[in-house]
Amino acid sequence: MADGDADGPTVSVVIPTVGRASLRRAVDSALAQTRPPHEILVVFDGTAPAADPTPWRDAWPDRPVRCLVADDGGPTATRTTGVDAATSTLVAFLDDDDEWLPEKLEVQVRRWRAERAEVAYPVVISLCVDVDADGKVLFVPPAGGAPAGRTGAGLADRLFRRTSLRQRTALGGSSSILAPRDLLRAEPLDAGLDLHEDWEWLLRADRRADTRVSVVERPLLRYRLNRPGTSAGSPGRGWWDSVAFAGSAGLSRRAYGDFLLTVSAPIAAAHGARRDALRIAGTALRRGRPGLPAISMFTLLMTTPAGLRWRLGALAQKLFG
Repeated sequence: MADGDADGPTVSVVIPTVGRASLRRAVDSALAQTRPPHEILVVFDGTAPAADPTPWRDAWPDRPVRCLVADDGGPTATRTTGVDAATSTLVAFLDDDDEWLPEKLEVQVRRWRAERAEVAYPVVISLCVDVDADGKVLFVPPAGGAPAGRTGAGLADRLFRRTSLRQRTALGGSSSILAPRDLLRAEPLDAGLDLHEDWEWLLRADRRADTRVSVVERPLLRYRLNRPGTSAGSPGRGWWDSVAFAGSAGLSRRAYGDFLLTVSAPIAAAHGARRDALRIAGTALRRGRPGLPAISMFTLLMTTPAGLRWRLGALAQKLFG
């Protein structure tokens, strides 16, 4: 591993970007950490027309920010370019439309150091605060609960089971991941995936005998919710790739059903493929055992406009928990 500083391991932040204006907020949130990162690598998708690094190269003078360009496109290629360029012991990913809370790295590095006494490659993830496109808070997860289990099945349940009608995310996504650089090089992100590649990597890494994925049971970032199916990681007809991922991930019946209803089906619905969304829901009910929150979320998705859907979900949460 790379040498750490006197206070412990150093951290390289990797921010894949397609050139969105929100990039400035993301970088600023990394610079504002109570435990400052060693470097911030802003990696532009070389195939995205708007991903021009030129205006950004001098955006943070005298700060440890470097702009790189990935030759290949997509979130996996941009993150891998950043990992290859990283010089620190640890790598933390941050999407260009998310923001870290100030203590994110401090808390995660503390957890990493504690886990390092028992396992060679600890990976640390966290909860997140869901916000809309305007930054309005939609959901704050309750703190507490047990850390994720060692096994892939246990972690999958922790990632994908829905316990609240207002919950939208599966923990903090890629923006919550803090991982050893050496692990990311030995067990790289799957270059063949541009959808759910972060979840696939977490489940694969957690199956290693020398690795443990641990959850910090408090929100450490603000996760910006995009309309389902509109992110860079949701290609056309990607809902069937999403269903295939769920079928190959070794999920419990509850996690499988919840995932199809709250991840795969919404991608299809967002692209106007409502018939496919219903087919996916049928698969969730036949092969899975989705919980009431996931069933309710899917029903609201298919029957109400987005604004009303949120208000009904908030009301149901107050009435039924």
